[in-house]
Amino acid sequence: EAIVQDKDLTKQLLQSIGVPVPRGRAVTDGDDAWVAAQEIGVPVVVKPKDGNQGRGVAVNLHTREQVLAGYAAAVARSEEVIVEKYAFGADYRLLVIGNKLVAAARREPPQVIGDGRRTIAELVEEVNKDPRRGEHHATSLSKIPLDAIAIGVLTEQGLVPSSVPAAGQIVLLRRNANLSTGGSAADVTDLVHPEVAARVIDGVRMVGLDIAGVDVIAQDISRPLEQQGGVIIEINA
Repeated sequence: EAIVQDKDLTKQLLQSIGVPVPRGRAVTDGDDAWVAAQEIGVPVVVKPKDGNQGRGVAVNLHTREQVLAGYAAAVARSEEVIVEKYAFGADYRLLVIGNKLVAAARREPPQVIGDGRRTIAELVEEVNKDPRRGEHHATSLSKIPLDAIAIGVLTEQGLVPSSVPAAGQIVLLRRNANLSTGGSAADVTDLVHPEVAARVIDGVRMVGLDIAGVDVIAQDISRPLEQQGGVIIEINA
């Protein structure tokens, strides 16, 4: 459990056994985060080294301003911050128990759909009335936060909380799909390719957990990771 709380160490261990992970490194301040982003090549992800539940994670960052804002959000959660290459694809969580893959979910980022009448803030408020959405993992889904990260993602789309999106327009509130920051999920257990399952189980064995949730970014979970540039981005106790 202590190993997986250190995202940088986890990544090094996975790399050592040939499990695909995104390139990246720990950074010392906002300027160093931008230097790292240029070394790796944008877009990048900025996240706390020992964070959890998607808190303080900013993804798909292209500009210096975005990276500095991402660093500020991450360092508010953790003294140490990581910058790594952003992986394109869907967000999956795979559950491993006793060296067996037992379940998999495709997770969708928090979003609202415009109706041509209500503001984004009103649409978020409406979605958050869903009885399945609560605070602090007390329910199966979490409320969508309209915080600084959400406002940054809205800005990228040319929107603010008071904007009225067109009917049918999908508005993202986060780039990451963690359920704890308002995401949703669909069961894809039967679609997981055996080689993907093998890579995930290897990773969990390497860090020594008996039960683990493994976060994978891939275009298609029914194809091997190496064929599509898929990566394991995190292991969770």
